Amino acid sequence: MAHHYGELASFTAALRGEPDAAPVLYLHGMAGTGKTTLLHRFADEARRTGRAAVRVSGACLRPSRRDFARAVRHAADVPDAVLLVDDVDRAAGLETWLREGFLPGVSHRAVTVLAGRRAPHPMWTADPGWASCARVRRLGRATREEAHRIMDAHAVPPAPRPRVLAFCAGNVLALHLASADAARGPVDWRPSAGVTAALLARFVGTSPSARCLTALRMCALAGTVTEDLLRTELGPHAAEMFRRLRERSFTSREPAGLAIDPVVAHVVVEEALRHDRDGFLALHARLDAHLRHRPFWGAESRGVVPERLR
Repeated sequence: MAHHYGELASFTAALRGEPDAAPVLYLHGMAGTGKTTLLHRFADEARRTGRAAVRVSGACLRPSRRDFARAVRHAADVPDAVLLVDDVDRAAGLETWLREGFLPGVSHRAVTVLAGRRAPHPMWTADPGWASCARVRRLGRATREEAHRIMDAHAVPPAPRPRVLAFCAGNVLALHLASADAARGPVDWRPSAGVTAALLARFVGTSPSARCLTALRMCALAGTVTEDLLRTELGPHAAEMFRRLRERSFTSREPAGLAIDPVVAHVVVEEALRHDRDGFLALHARLDAHLRHRPFWGAESRGVVPERLR
C-alpha cells in the first residue's frame, strides 16, 4: 500500500476535516491497480475514527437512482458518514447522477470516495464548484521496491524474480498472482495458464470476441495501433474496434496511435502462444511485412515481441 500513500493522506485529511482537504476523492485506474483494496483500507480508517462507512458497488446495482439511494440512505442521513462507491463507472448514469443529483445534498461533513477503471467525466475538474471540493487521483504502478516486497511476502526465490517483474510491469494484482505462481516454479518461470487466464478475464472480460483478441494481439506486437493498421486484419470492423479499444482503461493515446498497458500485452501474448500459436505467429509475420516500411520499425519500436519469436 506504500504506493497509495498520497491517496491515504488525502483521505485521512478529509476525515479530520482539514481546511484544504477535499470531501470527494475520485480514484481511477485499470484493473489490478489496488482500487478495491484501497477502499477496504479507507473503510477501516473511517471506522477506527468512529465514523460510519457505507460501501456500495456500481457493478452490483441496476442503473436506477432509486436502487442507489436505497443502498446509501445511511450515508445521506448520517452527517459524518463515509460513502465508498466502487466500480462507479459500471452502472450507467451513476457517476453523472452522483455529481449532479446526490452529492450536492449530502452533508458537508461527509466524505465520499468514488473508484472506477475509467477516468472521470471532465466536469469533476472543469466545473469550479467541483474542482474546489473534489480531487482526482490516477492509481499507477507499484515501484520496483514495492514489487519486491510483494514477492517477499510470497517467498519467491531470487532466480525467477526478473521474469516476474518484467511480466507484471508494476500491476499489483498481476504481482500477487504471478508471485504465488513463481514461488512454486522453476528458474525459467513463465506464467501458468491459470494466471494468464485469470488476468485476461480481469483486464479484458470473460469472453472476448475474436476481433477483440486480434486487435489486442496487434497492439501487443506493434506497440501502437491506428485504425488503418487494424483495418489490415479487421477490414470494415476496424473503426468500431478502434473506438472500443480507445474506451478501455488499459489503453493510452500515444502520438503514433493507441497503446495497451504492458501487463495486458504480456498476458495477451502468453494466452495467444498457449492457445493459438500458429495463428499468432502468422499474425506476427503479416504485421512485420506490413510495417517494414515504417520509420524506425525494429525490435526496439515493437510492442511485446517475445525472445522466442525473434
